[in-house]
Amino acid sequence: MMTPKTKKIEDLFDITPNLKYVVALERAYFSFAERLAPKDYNGGQWESKKLGKGWYFLLDDDSKFSVYPCQTQINNKVFSFLVNHSVFLQLQYELEQNGLEQDPLSHELYCLWVNLNTYFKDELTKKEQQQFYEIMS
Repeated sequence: MMTPKTKKIEDLFDITPNLKYVVALERAYFSFAERLAPKDYNGGQWESKKLGKGWYFLLDDDSKFSVYPCQTQINNKVFSFLVNHSVFLQLQYELEQNGLEQDPLSHELYCLWVNLNTYFKDELTKKEQQQFYEIMS
């Protein structure tokens, strides 16, 4: 497995000359979270949290979120994993579409996505894992 080089979201600014994509990544978290839970997500504090050999961006909020379209009630961890999973892929795709697949940011996002999918069982309970898979399918 490829190991991510960064330890938190802010470190992404240090690995790419294309800083606008790191800014876009941060905005993508908020935008995707709003679309995923339009009734329950009202912003909040997101923090880089260690996961396996990398990190993910965790929403520091004890609220329950009813996610669109299935209306399943989930906690902040499951919600954060769904957002991270989608945002990592979304921005990596955008970089590739703009001819930047060789940018270190593209590689790092892929490593973070693999890390997220490899180690999420260490962070989520069986019930939370089931919710994650249910919503992703």
